[in-house]
Order: sequence, then C-alpha cells, then structure tokens
Amino acid sequence: MLTLRQNINSDRTWSLEDDVNYQIPRPKDDPWQICLELFLEEDKAKCQAWNDEVGTLLVFAGLFSAVVTAFVVQSYQSLTPNPGDQTSLLLALLISNIN
Repeated sequence: MLTLRQNINSDRTWSLEDDVNYQIPRPKDDPWQICLELFLEEDKAKCQAWNDEVGTLLVFAGLFSAVVTAFVVQSYQSLTPNPGDQTSLLLALLISNIN
C-alpha cells in the first residue's frame, strides 16, 4: 500500500499535524477581486462585440427599409384597381337585380 512520505530519506508517514513543506502561494490581492476583474474584462469584451453587432444590424435594417420604401413608392402609383374586374362585378350585380 502506498503512503505519503515526508521526504525520500524519511521512513515516517506524513500526517495532518506535520508542518507543510510546500505551501501554496497566497495571492497578493483578494481572490474575489481577482475573479471579479477577470469576469468584468470578459463581460466588457462580450458587450463590445454585441454592441458592434447591433450597430451592423441597425445599418442593415436602415438600408433595407430605404430600398423597400423606394420600391413601395414606385409600385404604389401603379396599384389601381383593374377596370375589367369592376365591370364584371357591376354586370353580375345588374343581372342579379334583373332576376
């Protein structure tokens, strides 16, 4: 069975009461502050990317609206009712009134 040894030359098993030989270095600042700074940096990059994307979409929507408006204005002038349809409707109404 494997046991933790204090060092290679020692036969004594390491226990929790023993001093730590290799401590984990503590950060200089508050760990939560470091974590917050990392997340704020990442969030700022995401928000900037979203802002650029929304700006591009707004430009596209504006151009699309301008093109559609130009086509609607030009085609609206030619949107008159078909006189043949009106004549057919009036004739059908006249025939139904006669009968």
